[in-house]
Parts: sequence; structure tokens; C-alpha cells
Amino acid sequence: MRVCRVSVARGLRYWTSVCLLILIGMPIGCSHWRDDFFDDGVDEITQEDVRKKLGKPHIVKDPFLSEETTWIYRYGVSESEMNPVGVKTLGQGINVLAATAASLIGKGSGETNQRERVLCVRYVLVFDESKVLRQWTREPCQTRRPNNLLEAKP
Repeated sequence: MRVCRVSVARGLRYWTSVCLLILIGMPIGCSHWRDDFFDDGVDEITQEDVRKKLGKPHIVKDPFLSEETTWIYRYGVSESEMNPVGVKTLGQGINVLAATAASLIGKGSGETNQRERVLCVRYVLVFDESKVLRQWTREPCQTRRPNNLLEAKP
């Protein structure tokens, strides 16, 4: 009987260690696919490559006196898409799991009432005269706040 308890404890420790290693290692390799595409493509990908992958840019800045061309793309991206293994994403996964478990035992509907926030991001790509990507940045969009619609105007 003692041998069985020892092997179960070892197995439990083994799988706990494996799960911890996976959870610790996940954030290292996870970023948004566009970030990976641009990081890997600096000094390599061309405007044509970017156009094939992302489509027509939203804004093109091509000044006469400069040898650089700037393309700007705007996207609405969810928080979990921006940080696929972040603490907030993990918490949402736990909430969904808890809601599902509650519905299985008849204590809930299986739905969560949390809405995920959507962020506006701009990708600013700078190409040289030979149309090769030389640098890029991701930044939040500059959005205008709407006027307060409930405020009476004089």
C-alpha cells in the first residue's frame, strides 16, 4: 500500500512541475501576430509583402523631399488579443470555466457578463526608397472624445 501512495505523489509532483513550466514559459513566446510579422521582417519584407498580408494601408505618407514612405494601419484589437497569456486573460478563462462548471451542476446559466475592452492601435511602418521595411511602431490611436450629448447647449 505504501508503494502506491509514493508513486501517486511522485506522479502528482511531476505533472504539477510540467504545468508550471508550461505556464511560466508561455509568456516568453507569445505576442500579437502582426508584431511578430514586423519584428521578423525589418530589413527584409517589402511594401508588396505587407500589402499581401494586411491589405491596403489606411494612410500613406510619401513626401517629395524624403526617401522614406510611411504606411499607417489602424485596427481594433481586444485586450486578450494584445496579451494572449496575460493575467487578465487567465482570469477571464477561469471565469468562463467557473460559469461552465456552475451550469453543469445546475447552479448557473454558463454565461459570463464580462465584456472585453477593444483597443484602437496604429501600426506605423517606415519603408526606404527601395520599398523595404526599415522600422515600425505600434501605438494607441489618437481618438477624439465625443462632446457630452446630454449637456444642453446655450
